[in-house]
Amino acid sequence: RSVSRKMSWYVDEEDDSQRRPVDDTVQKTLLLVQEHETTLRLIERAVGDTIEALPDEYSAPVAVNLCPQERVLSLELIDSGKEEKFFKKVLAVFAYLCDEIHELNEIADSTFYPKIIMFGKPTSGIDDESLPTPGRAEEQMGNMLPFLQELSNFVERCHNCAVNMVQQLAKLYNGREKLFQSTFQYVHLLPVYESLSQLLGILVTLDASVTQNSHMAPAWSDYKRMMQFVRDKPDSYGADEATVQRFERVLVQLDASVLHGATFKACIELDFEELVPTDEDGGGEAETVNVRNNPHMLNELFHCLRSKIDRADSAIGTHAETTERRAMVGYVALYALYRRLTPAYSEPDAKFYRRLWSLQSKLPVVVLCGKLVWMLPEFLEEFARLDVKKLEPAEPALARRGYLERLDHVFPATVRRINLEVTAWSVEVEHSFSASARHSGDPVPLLEMRGSLLLRGLVLANKVGTLVKTLVNMHLALGVPMQRKVLRPLCMCVELLKTLEFSLVRKGSVVAESMPHIHRILSARILKLTRPIRAKLQASRKFDDHKMDVLAAVNVIESLLHGSETFSFSRQSVLSLSLCVCLNPNIVKESELEGAFALFKRIKILANWQPSFRAACSCSFLYWNKELLPTFIADVLNCPTEANRLQYIAAAFCDASHLLRSVQHEADNSVHLAAFKKFMVGCLEEGVVKPLCVGVEEDLRLRIHSKTQGVIDESTFNPKKRPPKALRPFLDLKPIRVLGSTLDIRQKVTHYLESVFYNLTTVALYDWMTYADMRNLAAEKYGIEIADNHLPMGSLEYDQGLDVLMIMRNIHVFVARFSYNLNQQNFVERRPDRGSKNLNTINIQSIAASLRQHGLGILNTTVNFTYQFLAQKFHVFSQFLFDEYIKGHLGKERRWFRKHKAELNNQYPYDRALKFVKDIRKLGVLDNGRTFLDQFRILITEIGNALGYVRMVRSAGMLFCSEAVRFLPDLDTMINFEEFSGTGNPRGASEDDGGDEATMPTEGAGLSEGTVRAAANLDDVAGTLASNFSEGSDYFKVLVTVFQQVLLSGDHSHLDNFYMIVPALCLSWVDASYQARSHMYKANRQRDTYYTDDGFAVGLAYIMAILNQGSKFDSIHWFQCMREKLVADSKAISEKKAQQAAAKAAKAAAAKKSASSRSMFSRSSAAPVEKATEEEEEAVHTLQQGENKLLATRRENDLLFFSLSGARIFFKR
Repeated sequence: RSVSRKMSWYVDEEDDSQRRPVDDTVQKTLLLVQEHETTLRLIERAVGDTIEALPDEYSAPVAVNLCPQERVLSLELIDSGKEEKFFKKVLAVFAYLCDEIHELNEIADSTFYPKIIMFGKPTSGIDDESLPTPGRAEEQMGNMLPFLQELSNFVERCHNCAVNMVQQLAKLYNGREKLFQSTFQYVHLLPVYESLSQLLGILVTLDASVTQNSHMAPAWSDYKRMMQFVRDKPDSYGADEATVQRFERVLVQLDASVLHGATFKACIELDFEELVPTDEDGGGEAETVNVRNNPHMLNELFHCLRSKIDRADSAIGTHAETTERRAMVGYVALYALYRRLTPAYSEPDAKFYRRLWSLQSKLPVVVLCGKLVWMLPEFLEEFARLDVKKLEPAEPALARRGYLERLDHVFPATVRRINLEVTAWSVEVEHSFSASARHSGDPVPLLEMRGSLLLRGLVLANKVGTLVKTLVNMHLALGVPMQRKVLRPLCMCVELLKTLEFSLVRKGSVVAESMPHIHRILSARILKLTRPIRAKLQASRKFDDHKMDVLAAVNVIESLLHGSETFSFSRQSVLSLSLCVCLNPNIVKESELEGAFALFKRIKILANWQPSFRAACSCSFLYWNKELLPTFIADVLNCPTEANRLQYIAAAFCDASHLLRSVQHEADNSVHLAAFKKFMVGCLEEGVVKPLCVGVEEDLRLRIHSKTQGVIDESTFNPKKRPPKALRPFLDLKPIRVLGSTLDIRQKVTHYLESVFYNLTTVALYDWMTYADMRNLAAEKYGIEIADNHLPMGSLEYDQGLDVLMIMRNIHVFVARFSYNLNQQNFVERRPDRGSKNLNTINIQSIAASLRQHGLGILNTTVNFTYQFLAQKFHVFSQFLFDEYIKGHLGKERRWFRKHKAELNNQYPYDRALKFVKDIRKLGVLDNGRTFLDQFRILITEIGNALGYVRMVRSAGMLFCSEAVRFLPDLDTMINFEEFSGTGNPRGASEDDGGDEATMPTEGAGLSEGTVRAAANLDDVAGTLASNFSEGSDYFKVLVTVFQQVLLSGDHSHLDNFYMIVPALCLSWVDASYQARSHMYKANRQRDTYYTDDGFAVGLAYIMAILNQGSKFDSIHWFQCMREKLVADSKAISEKKAQQAAAKAAKAAAAKKSASSRSMFSRSSAAPVEKATEEEEEAVHTLQQGENKLLATRRENDLLFFSLSGARIFFKR
């Protein structure tokens, strides 16, 4: 045995050693699965929803500004190192002018364009075609007058700046000037002409904003027409005639300078050759500058213009395009100025004009600002017309429509391609901007990668923005409706713009950290190009003015690049001008020029990257296309897996907030912002929240009803036949930001479901379980935590209509319709109202709640009402027993039992009671099938229900007192608050004074009279609670005593034999209770159904206590007789079952014997055997029914015995 045990141990160890590699492999696999699961979860979190809440201007209290303000004057930035006064002046003049134009451009972008564009726009949600309110236009124009005056001053400033710029160029590029002869005949000041074109572009945009605003001209006409009334009656408007005349002159000046939309025309028609007087007193004659007859200046202008247009043309439509389209407007405007400055005898270049005209193939329209568009052929026809044959395209309008058709056709494919580019760029940004540059070994490659990504992001943003703005504004300008196929790609473009913006906003700290280092790297490369120039110039033996100027430019470049890592626009201007001087063709080769200027362009773009990137990603143009918002939302709703797109769509439409805040024609521009916010929230609620509410509710109802009712086809939830619609992604979205507020979709849906479930549950309380299941399913499937509605779920509280007072006033209805449960102390309705699916119940808690409302005084009132009700019932009770037939039969039964009780073993026989029941039925039956004995039983039941109600009220009072005394101190040491708050009791009290016990002297607090009265009330309340809690009132004893005094005195001898009718009543109750229980399981219930009816037992015990017949009833031993009778019946049924079993066995044996003999008569004898078998089955079925009824009767009889025994305890005292 020990050997076998050892062998078993060996086998186990061997199995473990063989199983160990398998376990190790399984463990490694589990670890791999867990790691893979973690990775998948991270990927799902990254791509399934927004990485974090989308930023907006309301949620970012602190922002990083990468464009610092310059605090050093341009003249101080120009450190040439030597006394090159004239060169330094030239750089300073043009640097100041470029700074001035840059400032004017920023002012126009932030102030003037939005206010002019938004003039006359109604609040969002109001139709633009609606009839205006009379006088509204005049009021709006009146609000705009201060702004228009500022605009007029701004235009005048632009004109002066343009004149100054042209005259400075004419002075510099003059063959007689020494600087031109020595240096600037080789230098092309491209930044100066860039700024001049930008200035002219400002004026073109202002003209377009005025002329393309359909509300501006009518409002101005109405306002001027209104001035006729002011001129006629100036006193009515609080003005005099002189004031009105001055005001009219201002209006004429505004009309001429601004509101005709001719600021650009006025600019190019200025006299550029006249200078302001040079004397301080202004008395001298004005000098003139040779502009029109200055071939050097005009040739330089045309050369730089051609160069700029060539570069822009080569960049448009390529991967290097940024803002060249917008810059082309200024270049064409500069060409118009060039044509104006050119002498009449000079023939314009037709080839160049033809090339400009051909730019329409790339630039059918240029979006200036918002919905403002600029069209090249119309501009050339108006300001620089030239009769040239064979222009392509010959029909600009048809060319634009053709371009739009081609754009609509390729737009979806183009957007898909750009989407892939943006996705790849986003991945690279997440990788390259994740860690700080100083933690790597060589940060230069990483910084170069970051700079390239920033530039690529800007290029992609301009590419997407240009594409979508061109498409939308061309459809608006040409009046061509959008095709359905471009709507989804259009929405994708909007999302891509916000994706680009938010990707780098989240990386803002890393961008801010990297930008100075990127600038330093680029600066070092430029310095690497200028060092050979410096060395070459310094090694030269012969110095002339040209070399001195170039060396001074090199000094300025080195001073700027060594001075700071950031580049303000002033530094950019000085640096670009110095590079133009330093890298002129006379010093540097053409191949080196392109590389140097490409580096500077990179520096310039990165220096202005933040505002440029923000402007490129702006979607404010959607304000004029807000009808697209419901379409975009519907598209997202059809693709639940792309629910996170809602965040980007809402953020894109919120970009119009700065336009709405710039409204000038309203006294309060917050109205426009609030209206647009209301519009956006309404679209989101109608397009997302409402369908989600309906969808979630419908899904919950279908799934719960399919389980509870089973009337819904299972194919409804078959994913192959009916694919389910995913709603969970929308519920898992973070709150959507809408102009400073948030829209929580989950909270909205939760509130909707809570409201619906609560309202429908209050209408149909029997459905509370259904809505509870729906609430649980919503939490499990959708993650919606629906709050409990705190409804009583079918229980009847006092605030739902069942009040103590109402029961008391209708106690005759109450005791007839409700059944009493002795042990649980509650009442259950016998039969519900028609159409109702629930049964009303009343318990101690509902009565206690009613007592809290009415007070403990309602207890005595309840007993009084019950006494009155019992008095009426006892009158009927006495009349029934006074009947001659009933009285005679009971007397006869009493005499018979006295005579034969010895033979019957002191047990009243069951047969006599059953015979009495049958005899009563012979007297007549009511319409509802009840006999007079049933009516008498119901009378006793109603008496017992009334007593049960009194008992429940008393229990509820004790419950109320027990809950109330929790707030009282020890009941045994209660103090007298009235004495302690008043004058007190200096002497105290002894038992001899008549009190219950001796008390110590007390010193009162001497409080006010009102406080003392309140203390006395507190003593009364505390005393009432203490007395009711400690003792209470025995209302049963009171009710027994009252009726005993009446029924046991006087001529009430007919009540003496009441105990003899109790057996017949018990049989009636047992039969009625059996029928009521059996009908509970039937659908169509035509009679009362209940599972408890202890009111009969309580009423029987109460009546026997009043009549002192309890011992007499015990003497007939009725329940013992019933038990013996039921036991005998059970034995009889068992014997019959045994006989049936024996007969069945004998017949089976005979059949077997008959089959074995194989008699020839077996076929003819089969029929009688078959018939006998059917009779036996019927007998077995009848016997089974009898056995079931016997068991039910025994159960009902035992229940009555226990209930009556328990009820008699109440009245034994």
